[in-house]
Amino acid sequence: MKIDKVRTLKISNNYIKRFDANFHLSEGQLAEKLISLSPYPLDNIRNWSEGIFYGGRSKRIYVNDSANGIPFGGITCMLQSGDLNTKYISRKHSENLDASFIRKGWILIARSGSGAIGTAQYVNKTLAKIAISEDVIRVVPKRNVLSGYMYAYLTSRIGYNIIRTGIFGSAIPHIEPHHIGDLPIPVIPEIKQQEIHDLIEEAYSLREEATQLIIDAKNQFNELNELDYPEEWLAVSENAIQLGYSVKMSGLFKTTIKARNHSLRAKKIIEYWNSAKGLTLNDYLDAPFKIGSRASFKRITSSNFKGHDLISQGDIHRQNPKVFKQVRAKRINPSDTAQRSSLIMPSAGTLGENEIFTRPLLVRSNFEGKLLSEVIGKFKCKTEMDAAYLFIALSSKAGFRILRAMVYGTNLLYPNWELIKEINIPVKSQQVKEIIGQKVIEAFDKRGLADKKENLAIELVENEIQSWQK
Repeated sequence: MKIDKVRTLKISNNYIKRFDANFHLSEGQLAEKLISLSPYPLDNIRNWSEGIFYGGRSKRIYVNDSANGIPFGGITCMLQSGDLNTKYISRKHSENLDASFIRKGWILIARSGSGAIGTAQYVNKTLAKIAISEDVIRVVPKRNVLSGYMYAYLTSRIGYNIIRTGIFGSAIPHIEPHHIGDLPIPVIPEIKQQEIHDLIEEAYSLREEATQLIIDAKNQFNELNELDYPEEWLAVSENAIQLGYSVKMSGLFKTTIKARNHSLRAKKIIEYWNSAKGLTLNDYLDAPFKIGSRASFKRITSSNFKGHDLISQGDIHRQNPKVFKQVRAKRINPSDTAQRSSLIMPSAGTLGENEIFTRPLLVRSNFEGKLLSEVIGKFKCKTEMDAAYLFIALSSKAGFRILRAMVYGTNLLYPNWELIKEINIPVKSQQVKEIIGQKVIEAFDKRGLADKKENLAIELVENEIQSWQK
């Protein structure tokens, strides 16, 4: 329990006049005290920005593909790493589209929700290709401002805590653009600002390169294996093939009569893959696919406790997650952790097209050695090259359709290992596997280096501010 005294004058003079205890006992108050010790001038984010706003609410018409639409996402999409999973809104029929577009160099801040609210993201070329919902605040830095420094400050522990002092609301917490504009920012020496800015720019350039390598590898998976699919096999809706179909008793799986498991298009894709040269999914693995660790672990919410980092489903595809849940565990089994030569995959969820459920990720330096939560699945492969190639196969549009069809459960769904383990993974030759696998490994190494550069930039900001209290 936190206890403190607050003077009435402080409440009445506060520009947002907050009477709730959470505001006055928040870590943001301590962060603001640290900022006030700055030996350098203090400015505010508004004076560093051409505009701070969020896109207006308007009617959106969703379409199935990029031929008729524009990629569109919200907070989840903003925080994703790599090739983005987006919906598409109609170019022709959606209203007020201009207000949804973002530009390279802008800073985005999640303005609603419970977990992500206050989280900042720097816009690179990849993110600038999509339209963003009104749940995201846009900060447009002035041309003479080193935007990388501004971003590093806002995403640092100190900046993040100050942002969150402006949260209001109970059922759905929010922050507003005027609060972001009022945030203080220390004007540290330009040479240090430049160093921090350059690290952020380098980090996001590396991420762009990594994303392009993954896109190229996915294209090569189809081209080098001579795979070509009818458009309706990969469409968002299965009704693109036909509205209904029947399955003979002889064609039923022995273990399930669930209609989704007998998906017509999934069956067609599997038959197509099985007709190609390759190896079964099971042949790539050192051990059977496994969901979760051997047991659940006690989560510790105290900021003073340092135990074992626990990866949640939401962490897997988040760009550079910096803070993990902490758990207490007397003994850690290697099989409970993310390991090299493995894929990890969110393995409990629903079938929303943009959800992370059944979307795998290659383990490199990003999550190695961290504990897996009980709803994360793991493919432990024989080699890193096998894992890299399998990542591309399962994250391809065709692989995604197979994984989404082979599930069990009611409200929450889970991948059905018995239905996928014998699926043939097309690979025309060892050379094809190495060409694609090497691209993937290079991409994830670039992501790892990008995270290190961004974290160094943030560390420089935090160390500078911490030095003022000595």
